[in-house]
Amino acid sequence: MSELIDINHININSSSSSTERVEKPLKPSKLIFINEKESERKDIELKTVELISDSLKDICDENEDSQIINSNYEMERPFTTETCPNISIKDYLMHLAKFTKMEQSTLILVLIYIDRICNINKFQLNYRNIYKLILASTYVAIKFNEDSHYALKVYAKIGEISPSELEYLEFHFLILIKFALNVDESLYNKYSETLLKEEDDDDEDDNEEEAYV
Repeated sequence: MSELIDINHININSSSSSTERVEKPLKPSKLIFINEKESERKDIELKTVELISDSLKDICDENEDSQIINSNYEMERPFTTETCPNISIKDYLMHLAKFTKMEQSTLILVLIYIDRICNINKFQLNYRNIYKLILASTYVAIKFNEDSHYALKVYAKIGEISPSELEYLEFHFLILIKFALNVDESLYNKYSETLLKEEDDDDEDDNEEEAYV
């Protein structure tokens, strides 16, 4: 199980429902880079993509190794491919981040939404469903979190699927997450701080390795 975020066991507050008024999630100033140089901002986003993708990869690896019989196939079927895509999770998320130009805070929401779906539905991540789930989460997070966004057909092209399939994925994604898209500040901070802590831990490990060289 990933040490970054225990995506199948973290306690998500999913009390929101489709009948509640949906508000945009608060964005802590820690992850808003208004005054950052563009190159520095890209470096930060790149590191966030790497940490999120590493977490998702670790969980997919564990689920593959566990050989647990999937009892939620009908729920996961819209996101399941017959074969694993010939691209790493990191490269795929990097591709989406680059061409959608999503904000730093939206990247965090992508992970929170996937985590929330796993908790609500006991959705078991694997290499056959993670890619379409990432795409659907990205599309929903951008629409919810950002002031402006492209047309659906643009995101479909970026994700290399048809617009009708992206609509299909969005519909099932919203059903699985029970339209609970709002994320309060404390939960958002919990995820962003965990990612930042993981980055610091990686830096410390790198320094220790260099000390032994």
